[in-house]
Amino acid sequence: MDSYTSAAVDGHLLTPVTRKPPLRSSADRHGPISKLGDDLLVAILIRLPNARSAFLCKSVCKRWSSLISTSAAVSFITVNRAGSTTAANNLL
Repeated sequence: MDSYTSAAVDGHLLTPVTRKPPLRSSADRHGPISKLGDDLLVAILIRLPNARSAFLCKSVCKRWSSLISTSAAVSFITVNRAGSTTAANNLL
């Protein structure tokens, strides 16, 4: 029987088989920004208008949260905030 309309065949219940799509890697799910190095992400973060904006970025993902939470990153972002291109260029 090709149809799932009947409740049972030979005493066995028929249930449709559903297939889940294959799991993609974390980098594929989050796009190309997840492939950026930490130094480049910090260079992006220091271009934010203030430290509060950088702090709010902690909710983007676990990686950003851990990066922003390190004491070195916090002090660097705070000292070099407001779009300092000199500090960003020193990282690269």
